[in-house]
Amino acid sequence: MESYKMDIDLHPHVNLHYKTNSFATSIARLRELSQEFSSFMENEMKHSNGKLVDKINEEIKRKLDAQHRFIDECDIDFSNMASQYMDHINDIRTQSVTIYYELKKIETK
Repeated sequence: MESYKMDIDLHPHVNLHYKTNSFATSIARLRELSQEFSSFMENEMKHSNGKLVDKINEEIKRKLDAQHRFIDECDIDFSNMASQYMDHINDIRTQSVTIYYELKKIETK
């Protein structure tokens, strides 16, 4: 018995990176709001002084830096997850098929 193997494409290659656009927009907006809040607080506190004000400014800066690191990690993680998902979808879009057959001689008269 002989066999023939082939892969059949069930669906064309799919690029799913467009699905990350809404998340990327939300992440950018979150970064923008975080920066706006920091600027607002900086402007409010610039006419004040003292140890308490200095501590508040330090804490705002520390929190802003932590938020930006978190936002950057979210952006990277989501992009990686989208790529892995797209790879998975494209991996399963084909079906491997093996056809087994027998060759028969045709007798002629």
